[in-house]
Amino acid sequence: MMTNDISVNKMTDSEVMSAIGQTLETNRPILSRLTINRDAEDDDGNRLPSGHYSVYHPELETNVYGENVDFRPFYTSYQYMAYNPSERKYSSRSVIFRNWKENIIDSQGTERCGKLTEAQKVNLNDADKELQKNIKCYKMTYGTVSFKGKTATGEDVDIKDFPVLWRNTGSNYNIVNEAFTGLTNLGKPMFKYTLTLGTEKRKAGSNRFSVSTYTINKDKELPFTESDEKILQNFLNIIGTENQYVKKQYDSNTAQAVSDGDAAKIIEQLA
Repeated sequence: MMTNDISVNKMTDSEVMSAIGQTLETNRPILSRLTINRDAEDDDGNRLPSGHYSVYHPELETNVYGENVDFRPFYTSYQYMAYNPSERKYSSRSVIFRNWKENIIDSQGTERCGKLTEAQKVNLNDADKELQKNIKCYKMTYGTVSFKGKTATGEDVDIKDFPVLWRNTGSNYNIVNEAFTGLTNLGKPMFKYTLTLGTEKRKAGSNRFSVSTYTINKDKELPFTESDEKILQNFLNIIGTENQYVKKQYDSNTAQAVSDGDAAKIIEQLA
């Protein structure tokens, strides 16, 4: 399991890059998410800008929207999540991890939320194949975002160095991995640069959707301040809390499975 302490000022650039999950191999405490808005209007009937970025601002208690944003990544990792369409919620999630060789336990007492490899899916029936589609691996990137945006009612809001989670899967997954490969190839920790994010529209059949575009601002290297280190440590604490919860659920479910198995053996012996 990953540790939650990183003293950036005492580490080389390569050590920092490894510690924050920034290598070419790496492809729930309250934290606002950076998302692409896909809604045409909010619950009050206000028109919303489709394809713009959105973050929830807790002090304003509303979403703020921006066409382009500057995102400064601090830490990148992965997490499996299983979605239950009938209940419209996630039924299981794994620990947040950096290394694919880690033991990726999950909250239901299994690993990787039951996600199988393509080879393992070959002999599944149609129902089980459909279930597999709802188990996804997410690219989890923790960072700060800055942009000049607007609320749904048109109020101007200046977002500056606002901590967020940028979580991606599907079409955006490879785009984001490509961006981080570009950052890593610069040979510096990712938090020394920002990404200017935009969106572009794509079409798959009758389905239209927006995906991220990016520009690496490689000519503007940023200093890493004491305040930045506190932000990074806060992200690590959030990840640590999430992983502690998942491990607790994992231990509880595996213990219950052992207990149920022992009970079944006793019943079988008495039959």
